[in-house]
Amino acid sequence: MNVSEIICLLEEHQLVNELPPEHHVHRRERENGDRITRSEPNYSPSWKNDWEETPRRFSNIGDYILIPNGDLEEIPNINVQDIEGKVIREGIDVLAWYRSFHWHPSNRWGIYILDKGIYYLAQNVFRGVGQTSRYGRSFNMLDQLQQGFRLLFLHEFFHFITDIAASVLEVGTDFRTPYYTDYVKNVYLNPRNADEPIEEALANAFAYNRFQGKDVRRQLRGFMRNQPNGYSAFDQYLGRNFSRGRRELGTSISNGRSGRRSLVPLESLFDCRCQDVLFGDVPIYIVQTISIPQYVIRFLTSIERSEIIKSPTFEKGIQKIPQIRPKLEKALQMLEYSVHHTGLNFEKIKGCDTVFTIRIDRRYRLAMRPLNGQWELLRIGEHDDIYRNPGGC
Repeated sequence: MNVSEIICLLEEHQLVNELPPEHHVHRRERENGDRITRSEPNYSPSWKNDWEETPRRFSNIGDYILIPNGDLEEIPNINVQDIEGKVIREGIDVLAWYRSFHWHPSNRWGIYILDKGIYYLAQNVFRGVGQTSRYGRSFNMLDQLQQGFRLLFLHEFFHFITDIAASVLEVGTDFRTPYYTDYVKNVYLNPRNADEPIEEALANAFAYNRFQGKDVRRQLRGFMRNQPNGYSAFDQYLGRNFSRGRRELGTSISNGRSGRRSLVPLESLFDCRCQDVLFGDVPIYIVQTISIPQYVIRFLTSIERSEIIKSPTFEKGIQKIPQIRPKLEKALQMLEYSVHHTGLNFEKIKGCDTVFTIRIDRRYRLAMRPLNGQWELLRIGEHDDIYRNPGGC
């Protein structure tokens, strides 16, 4: 059963309700109404695709955003102090939010991310870390923007996982009980102590756990600890405690009231390993608050063959391995279909200007970059060689 089928059943059984006016999503929508209606979703449902019998996973979520000039020396003029104050008062959800499919109108469900939120995180969380790639290249602005996007997406994706978990309970009772809306009204919107809402603590912990490196994690801890109740309690649910927290959240959803964990293993409701609930299952919107063309963040979805040009270095490289041409042709067809395809493993080479790479087969990869509205094929070669010397850096 996919999300569209769940929504149909929820509507049929009248379990899609009005968004509570005190919910932070309601506030975000009031603040960004016109901008939201102009946003287009990046949505790639992850059931079987046309190319092979494997689902499309967004393993490199973040690498699918781009800015017109590829990289920047400085961020746009945003009110950093104002944003910081709002994050301290209201949490990371002032930068992005998840709209449940349990709220009217259900066709507006998904993850919404403010472009200025991405820039804020790039500048104030990730820029000062001094990260380098495995080949010693310093992360550039685009890398930091992609990390900011990834942090916001992962936090909101946990809210989607929670939405699905409540729906599983509703399916199990033939939609007789509005588990999600009862939980939101009675538990989420009525926190009892500094640990609640536990859903926000777990969402921060879920995102935190997917970043590596001592310096990055130190920055993230500082950013998250400076958020309000619930959000700042993320460190109570790291490691093995994450399972305990999911059980507590599952108990609150099933009981409709706050309470410590039960003996029932309700943590299994939350597919945090993304084995069935995948990154590509949820629509993602970038809400544009910045109109200056050079700062506009957009999604990469596909690359048309008409947009591709070949560098002399690429032409020389392909002549040395002519046997790879059929696989290259298939990879370019996949790109035309979707950059999200699992077989491509599309990702940016960190610290290397705007160079991206795709998998041709287990041995060979292709380096490419956006150039004047087109995509230039830079080099083709063995995996490690391409990452060491992709060209275009």
